[in-house]
Amino acid sequence: EQLSNPCKKLPLYKEQKRMEFMDEEVLSKISDALATMEATWVERKMTGGKRTSEKIDTITPQSAAALRLLMFTGARRMEVLSLKWSYINFDLGIAKLPDSKTGFKVLQLTVPALAILESLPKVSEHVFPSDSATGHMASLKGAWEAVCDFAEIEGWRIHDLRHAFASIMVNSGASLPIIGKILGHTQASTTQRYAHLQENPAKKAAEEAAAKIAAIAEKAQCPGDIKVRRNGVDE
Repeated sequence: EQLSNPCKKLPLYKEQKRMEFMDEEVLSKISDALATMEATWVERKMTGGKRTSEKIDTITPQSAAALRLLMFTGARRMEVLSLKWSYINFDLGIAKLPDSKTGFKVLQLTVPALAILESLPKVSEHVFPSDSATGHMASLKGAWEAVCDFAEIEGWRIHDLRHAFASIMVNSGASLPIIGKILGHTQASTTQRYAHLQENPAKKAAEEAAAKIAAIAEKAQCPGDIKVRRNGVDE
């Protein structure tokens, strides 16, 4: 007897792509929270003090560095957590990821990202080793929730750091194909979610061009050395 799938006739869940991205204010709150929480953790470790708050004393330098690396590269969470030192070329500013979500990928390491990596100790083959003897950090969920709680922001996911990086590239004038290549998209349609953001730089460019033309036209219409004739008489 042939088995049938009882869920076959159920309507598929339609995934809603997020169209709202983190702005400068949200990114600033996240950065401030990371700095404060990390400093508190480091100070407590140096002084041997007791934990003052579950909220403020959760971020370790390692988890803070991982979150900052996500902010400065637009990488996927596991691309950062599974990163190995052998993948990184500091001279070229890239990391060659042999097996990302979409296969082989070259991750662009920006100047802030390289500074973070250079500050980390090399105690394992992994950039972010786990607390156990082998492997890498498995999750940033607890750290992220603590940061959002301390920063008093709601509704944001770790993956939204990737969207924020992309949206800022768009607003800086980068083309969708270039953004797709940096993020490691294999389908152009995946990058299209950022298309509506291109209205901002396009509008700005159009306004600047129109303003220049308007200034030229105004100057041409009202030159200082043209005499106005009224009733056949020069004035």
